[in-house]
Amino acid sequence: MSHRAFITRWLIPVAMATLLLGTSVHAQDGVSPRQILIGQTLTLQGGKNEYGVAVLEGVKTYLDQVNRQGGVLGREVVVTVLDDDNKSSQAETNAHQLVSQGKAFLLFGSIEGGPSTAVMKAALELNVPFFGPMAGSPTLRTPHQPSVFPVRAEHKAEFRALLAHARSLGVQRVAFFRSDSETGQQHLDNVTRLSQELGLNLVADLPFKSDVSDAGIDALVAQMARSQAQMVFNHGGIGVYEKLIQKARAQGLKTSFYGVNSGSTQSWPTA
Repeated sequence: MSHRAFITRWLIPVAMATLLLGTSVHAQDGVSPRQILIGQTLTLQGGKNEYGVAVLEGVKTYLDQVNRQGGVLGREVVVTVLDDDNKSSQAETNAHQLVSQGKAFLLFGSIEGGPSTAVMKAALELNVPFFGPMAGSPTLRTPHQPSVFPVRAEHKAEFRALLAHARSLGVQRVAFFRSDSETGQQHLDNVTRLSQELGLNLVADLPFKSDVSDAGIDALVAQMARSQAQMVFNHGGIGVYEKLIQKARAQGLKTSFYGVNSGSTQSWPTA
């Protein structure tokens, strides 16, 4: 069973039942005798983000089933979803709106690291639980927040697995493609330490902004080529990463590409 299926099939109803039983709730908290209101700020990007759309469809499908079977403790689960467009500032605004205006009982299931961290910030300010962020950002785990319940391994653990797999294939020279942000820098620090621990050479740091141009990606491909990296892996930016891979292939590079994106871990073939 995938982690997304596990979230929707088991963790959502169990978590809400546990929180309801352990919390004094009132109608203004988003809980009434007939309904539980939860809020979700999700990276849909107007329907262009396929992963976000798939998450939305999966959550809706299972909660429809939960509600047909009587809901949670006899209450129908109602979800209000707002699109954060993969922007942290919008995600934080959405979270405040969902709780302050929409009276959501809890915040649920953001999928990208930046927006998830922003939702966590809002949840702590609003004193509501934040359940099921599907991101691997270290900020969701350190320092520990008792009202935040991540359901995915931290990226550091995923990076270690990818690097160990590459090493098992004889790879020695690796490059890291990551967002040019505070969180991206934290990931780079972790990757630097992991590379040292595993006896690998981190030969290129490839930072990018979300609005990176084609020329900027060309420059990163050139840097990657100069470094003679045998393997590249990423933090976030699946659309930008896809362009990097396409341009690298067009230049004839035989580098292996590994990916950590939005709850999925995959590797692209070398040919």
